[in-house]
This record gives sequence, structure tokens and C-alpha cells, in this order.
Amino acid sequence: GLALVDSASVTRIALVGVGVGGTLTLSRLAEQADSSWSGTTLDIVDRPESLGRGSAFGSDIAAAAVNTSQRRLDALSPSLHSFRSWLDECGAPSTDLDTMPMSRSVYGDYLAATLAKAIDHLRDFGVRVNFYPMHATSVRPQRDGMAVIGDTAELAPADIAVVAPGVWSPPPPPTRNVV
Repeated sequence: GLALVDSASVTRIALVGVGVGGTLTLSRLAEQADSSWSGTTLDIVDRPESLGRGSAFGSDIAAAAVNTSQRRLDALSPSLHSFRSWLDECGAPSTDLDTMPMSRSVYGDYLAATLAKAIDHLRDFGVRVNFYPMHATSVRPQRDGMAVIGDTAELAPADIAVVAPGVWSPPPPPTRNVV
């Protein structure tokens, strides 16, 4: 993680994917931020439809309610933004999941709020946050850093690239009509 890197040598970070993994990673980075991060640039690359929520928590599917306890979800939450505190603040019903499953969108709303809080926290320490609403097609090393290439732009090379692709499904195999 960034805590193991001399932050004075890091001027640009690229975060590809801000679903669950990217949001929690960004939150952990925000927890590490201090005044030495001023002037650092964070480039966030993802499609805008479900920022923070990702595919997994971007919608409600009745057959796919959250299948873990709220205690465990709270244990995963960053100190920057506790899941339990968020539930209490927004008045969402608390459940042990044995008696009433929790909708996926409830956790998705928490993740979106956590993403916003992490970005605000980083900006408070002078981090420039840029959002690139596109699909990343390639992340690869090059002489001056990590290249992030998307379907609409190529970003300036980053010192560190974090790739959190989330749920990915390969395209279905072509079908053949047998006569």
C-alpha cells in the first residue's frame, strides 16, 4: 500500500474501478492521507452508472439480498466512515439477516456515501482528484509510470496504479445453430 511508499515520491495515483473494492481501497488511502499528500493527483477511472456501488450493489435483485451480517460489513468499513454509524444516521433498519434480509442497494448507498467522504477527505489534504468517466481498456507499465488507457482517453502516467475491476463476466461463447 501507499503507507509502504515514500509519499514524497508519489505524485500521481490511478484508481481503475470504484465499485466495492475500489471504494474501500480509496477509503483506506484517505485514512493514510496527511499534509504531505498535498499536490498529489488521484485519477479515478470508471463508468459513472454505479460509482461506489459497483455491479454487485448497484441494484436490488430480490433473489440476491446481502448474505452476510451487518456486523461483518461494519468490520470491513473504514474508520473514516463506519457502516453501523451510517445506518444509524440515515435511519435504515438494522437487521441480523436471519429475520429480515438487507437489500443490496442499502449497502450500495453506504458505499456511494463512503466514496464521496473519502474523496472529500483527500481533497482536504490538497489531493487533486480527477474523474474519468470511461471504461479502462489497458493498464500497463511504461518507462515513466503506469499507463492507463481508456475507451475515450489516455491518462498521464501514474506512479501507482490500483486496479479493482470488480465483477467481470466474459462474453458468452458464440452460439451455433445446429440444423
